[in-house]
Amino acid sequence: MDDVYLLRASLRYKAHGHSEGIEINSDSYEYELTFDNITKKMIDFCEDMELNYPPNYRLKHQGIKRTLSKTDSKKVRIYLRYLLKAHWEWNLHPDSFIFKHEKDKAKVIREVLKQVEEIK
Repeated sequence: MDDVYLLRASLRYKAHGHSEGIEINSDSYEYELTFDNITKKMIDFCEDMELNYPPNYRLKHQGIKRTLSKTDSKKVRIYLRYLLKAHWEWNLHPDSFIFKHEKDKAKVIREVLKQVEEIK
């Protein structure tokens, strides 16, 4: 769960309101594959993980940690890699391909979503 908390801490406090009700996946339209919408998807994912892996205070007191399934761990790592890449490009290389054109941003987001969807 530490990785889930790291992912959640890397995202904005609250998803943008205009992202509400938009479900994105790798088949979504280009205009839906925005950073704001994938941010909302990651926030929802983190909230689901907190619900799926509730803290067991008795185990925590005994020093036993909650661990994610392999599937959920892989999803967290994919989302974290995407954020690392996005923040790196945004902060250090603002003129690079990932943020130059909306279609290029959508292409990267589509690839991330495909990787997440392929995990079984």
